[in-house]
Amino acid sequence: MKNITFPILAERFAQSIDQYIREELRHEGIDDLQPCHGYILKALLSNPVVSVMELSVLAHKSKSTVSIHASKLEACGYIEKRRSPLDARLHVIMLTPKGRALEPVIKRISLRLENHLATHLSEEEIQIAKSFLTKCCQLL
Repeated sequence: MKNITFPILAERFAQSIDQYIREELRHEGIDDLQPCHGYILKALLSNPVVSVMELSVLAHKSKSTVSIHASKLEACGYIEKRRSPLDARLHVIMLTPKGRALEPVIKRISLRLENHLATHLSEEEIQIAKSFLTKCCQLL
């Protein structure tokens, strides 16, 4: 069997991205968010009112993970949970004005990250990496 270190390298890459985002958030003056909150915030920017279950699908995270992060984001004033007008048993989640105000910050940080990587990688390397990572995700 081949000695494949892809999982270790993938984890190291994810940690590096998280560190980069943490530094960028600090640079933007935001100290109450973590990189893991970005998945939820980005999903809500595109889908203004969703249930926890819908948000878990959009963010590619488990329902329990979304619930934990949503509680933190609610405590910080970025999102709001309300009873669904269609089904009182369900809660829907939406961005507050404070949460919506993060959109340009999220876009700036994402653009800076992509530009940073693109500066150091050739177009061919970028395409190979995209293809490779996509295939690995599909295999798992």
